[in-house]
Amino acid sequence: MKDMFGADHQEPDAYQEYINSRKWKLIRESKLKETEYKCEKCGVSKYSKKLEVHHLHYQTMGRERMCDLMVLCQECHRLADSERVIETAEIIESHRKAGALNSFLDENSRLYKGFVGWLENRYGWDWEAKRNIAGLKADYKSFLKWIRVL
Repeated sequence: MKDMFGADHQEPDAYQEYINSRKWKLIRESKLKETEYKCEKCGVSKYSKKLEVHHLHYQTMGRERMCDLMVLCQECHRLADSERVIETAEIIESHRKAGALNSFLDENSRLYKGFVGWLENRYGWDWEAKRNIAGLKADYKSFLKWIRVL
């Protein structure tokens, strides 16, 4: 099975388990109600198109607040996901040009947050217990290839 980042998984991953959980379904429904079942980008209603709840980031996955989420139609959701990848790639490119690629270690940077989200989706929320420094260096290279910087 492939995750949203194209990585193969033999066992169900933590992301998919969470998305299928009762907890997520309740959070999702609350967000849909909050927005009156309308896409927050284009305004289309649930009666015209299927709506999805988009994570603006993955740092709070499993403990989301409503401000961490956005209701989008499928078309706007695909666009939002693409924009996030492009923005992350632009940040990495600017770091690389500045010779400061290791600044991803700044926990407040979008690059760091994107990398952590990628790790959580690939290895689960307990990725820190599963990965050592050598593994993280290899993961970072894979992450950069995934967003097409290397």
